[in-house]
Amino acid sequence: MNMFQALRDVAEARPNDDPHEIAEEMISKLRKADLVGLLAGAIASMQRTRVRKLEMSAFAPATAERVAEAFARPDPIQALRGETFRLGNGREVSWDEATIADHRHRIDMLERIRAGIGATIQRHHEAIQRIESAGVTCLAELDAQLAA
Repeated sequence: MNMFQALRDVAEARPNDDPHEIAEEMISKLRKADLVGLLAGAIASMQRTRVRKLEMSAFAPATAERVAEAFARPDPIQALRGETFRLGNGREVSWDEATIADHRHRIDMLERIRAGIGATIQRHHEAIQRIESAGVTCLAELDAQLAA
């Protein structure tokens, strides 16, 4: 079992425990090698955030600031040269060499993520509707009202 799966298992088994407390307990049982995957994931996330900022700069809508910046740096897309992005299958591709199919694959992956976020937003809207309909302030009060 890898570290990510071990963390998921602990998080699911102890959903209401303090994450710091769980981490303290887990860290005492880990070897240095166990942490490499976790640290690599955190570093990859930070690297991705940096590239995301470059992408936003390269493809941002024109503004007065952007036009002025364009004179200082003629092609903001140049900043993406050599940078990479991941596809849904785990493959990493550079902006330089990404094909139309690669860009479409990335779009499909991001649309699935967006759909998941949309479903999460909808669940919160439904929770609000139930709370408001019952005239309570939270779902716990709704449960207590139903039990009464």
